[in-house]
Amino acid sequence: MSHGSFLKALEQAFRSLSHKSNQGSGGLICVVIDHFTDLRDRLGYSGLVELDQQLADIVLDQLGKDSVSFSPRLMEVVVLVEHSGLDELKEQAERLFEALNHHDFPLGDDSVAITVSMTVCGLDMRFTSADRMLVEVIKGAESLSRAGGNQRVEIHPTLSAHQASKDDRNMLMLLMEALRKDELEVVFQLLLPATDDAIRSFQMLPRLRASGGSLLTATEFLPVAQRAGLLGTLDRWMLNHAIRIIDQRSENRGFRLFINQSGELLSDAKRREKLAHQLETGPDIRGQVVLDFQLTDVMANLKGAAAMLDLASKNGLQICFSRFDDHSNVDLLVERLRCDYLRLSPDLIHRFSEDDDPVQGLDGLTGPLRQKGIRLIAPMIEDATVMANLWKSGVDYLQGNMIQEAEQDLRLAD
Repeated sequence: MSHGSFLKALEQAFRSLSHKSNQGSGGLICVVIDHFTDLRDRLGYSGLVELDQQLADIVLDQLGKDSVSFSPRLMEVVVLVEHSGLDELKEQAERLFEALNHHDFPLGDDSVAITVSMTVCGLDMRFTSADRMLVEVIKGAESLSRAGGNQRVEIHPTLSAHQASKDDRNMLMLLMEALRKDELEVVFQLLLPATDDAIRSFQMLPRLRASGGSLLTATEFLPVAQRAGLLGTLDRWMLNHAIRIIDQRSENRGFRLFINQSGELLSDAKRREKLAHQLETGPDIRGQVVLDFQLTDVMANLKGAAAMLDLASKNGLQICFSRFDDHSNVDLLVERLRCDYLRLSPDLIHRFSEDDDPVQGLDGLTGPLRQKGIRLIAPMIEDATVMANLWKSGVDYLQGNMIQEAEQDLRLAD
């Protein structure tokens, strides 16, 4: 196959990643025969060409005649293996590695034994492009060979947090790959009750892991997800992950998880129907999940919000509306859209925390809501003075780094 045809096939496979699950995505295997200069001096170029052809024949025989391949140079071959999961791809590479290292290559009246260096890499959108992925796979194999060879390693993308933040495309690829491979991560932040509450409450927050182990916060990738139309996908992943956590800890029902959601469940009746079916047929999560919607999304989807509140009530979910401030429509929330929790806006919190009488100020605004049983959450508490003032203001929960920084483990006991 020509170089151009191979690159075109690789680009097409790379572009189709967003439409595939983690299974069967395929990948690249690169083989480099070690000790090139020694073999060249002993065999000459006529011998190298013959050895190179035998290498290509064995590789295609092992990986399938229909595999797409090309040779960057003599004694190297790269194969695009499609329709294989990563585990299967690694098994194929291992079998090929053993076959090549135990094969006698006939040349004239004699035969040659070789060792090879090999890299294997599943197709991965965290590479900035198909071409970049190909370069890293070939460079990896050549580097192994220069170091002595006879090794096989897996190549991973190296997209740092800084690179991911440089432009939307890198961030989007990082997010899509994490969703596709079910590798998004979450952290948990405690909501400290200001009154008695036997159930421990945690905000569940998504994180993206970049190369080097650093975690990107939601504020860094949510704008990109929104522009790409991925908020609904992220919503579903977060809810499904929460259900898995609750199901795995079914022996302990003494906790609840707050999960941020976009406006999709408010604007899309079919999505609400799917959620209702999921709740009816899935694990029992009654009383343990709080769906958290921005109040601006609620105001833009009044009928959908009312339907969502009804669905939640029937299925044991609770609802939180976030970013409530002194410009919000209190009467609407009291009379038509009565949620379980209201998360106050950070600006409102800091203004009230600086008042001489925060109790009177906050109660004047939220009194009618609290009389209806709606509980108040004060988020983003970063200062001890603010915390002290709010503790006596009548809010039900305090949240922020001053209380507890978000943690990767869900700690249900102190």
